[in-house]
Amino acid sequence: ITELKQSEKIIRETEARLRTVLNSAPITIFATDKQGVFTLHEGKAVKKVGMKSGENVGVSAFDLYRSLSFNEHTGKETKGEDVLNRALAGETVSGITELKGVYFDNQIAPIRDENQKITGIVGVATDITERIRIKNALEESESMLRSILRTVSVGIGVVKNRVFEWSNETYQKILGFSESELKGKSTRIVYPDDEEFKRAGLMYDILKKDGIGVIETKHKHKNGNIIDVLINVAPIIPGDINSGVTFTLLDITERKKAEK
Repeated sequence: ITELKQSEKIIRETEARLRTVLNSAPITIFATDKQGVFTLHEGKAVKKVGMKSGENVGVSAFDLYRSLSFNEHTGKETKGEDVLNRALAGETVSGITELKGVYFDNQIAPIRDENQKITGIVGVATDITERIRIKNALEESESMLRSILRTVSVGIGVVKNRVFEWSNETYQKILGFSESELKGKSTRIVYPDDEEFKRAGLMYDILKKDGIGVIETKHKHKNGNIIDVLINVAPIIPGDINSGVTFTLLDITERKKAEK
């Protein structure tokens, strides 16, 4: 029985290595039989929800996760019971779940034997809590920034290749255009003539040299009125004007009249 013993030893060593990997990686791997009863439940992420490896073996997944919210990558929101039934019916399902403050990205698929008969399901759940935290923090920061940019009394915009990509409400109000009327349009739309548009283009030469530019020029309001403006421009990525530029704009018409 030498070969049998050697095979058993290799299997034990392979299982030991597998458990080491599972208990080191931020994942949970699980499997059930065709009734949905856990036959495997391992992984480092198991401990993050207060469980021990193998603790759920012999327990029904339907009993534990029947009502668990499951947000599929398709955008559909369903419950754990539905996901388990679909996987046992032959469907592969993926989506996000939250358990005790820990977020998991789940991939669940049927297990088939050599005759393609479904004998259970297998799943891998990756801990994405930190990714979700960063995503939420970024969205909160972007929301706050958008709120600030909307309410400041200075016109602000983003231009790439002299085409509008974004502008705040103050800029739109100063020129009389809506966001949709500006986005995707050439900046030529706000200049009174080609000569003024060409002169403003010299700003890019200044940016290449100094990294920031300031210019007094004229803009044309949507109603045809000509206004004096002061523009500050800087590349989105310092030193790279091809990345696009951000600008601030002040209406200095009254100031110019006072100076005159």
